[in-house]
Amino acid sequence: MKRQRDIFAAASVFSLSLGAFANDFGNAPEVKAITQGQPRDVAALVERIVECSHWGGEDPYDKARAEAIAKAASSAGCDRIEPDTQVLRKKYKGNKAVADAIARAENLAL
Repeated sequence: MKRQRDIFAAASVFSLSLGAFANDFGNAPEVKAITQGQPRDVAALVERIVECSHWGGEDPYDKARAEAIAKAASSAGCDRIEPDTQVLRKKYKGNKAVADAIARAENLAL
């Protein structure tokens, strides 16, 4: 029972925080292909995974650029990607389409 409450609480926090992570990566054709037909929370996570991968690969060639990258990564919630991914993997356990979408996002470079 406690484990169920913990999972529910984590999922609730994740669901409430989705709006804080709005980005434009969802308009990329590669991302649209991954998110098509996915539940809203999965699509939002996929977009964040791709965005965080993008920012993680950017070159902070000077202080201003480093600050811009850090701000974008913070805004995207990149520090929460792993726990949020685990929440959705548990929520959609056994759903191959969701697992595949997450894996494709983790391997996509934009």
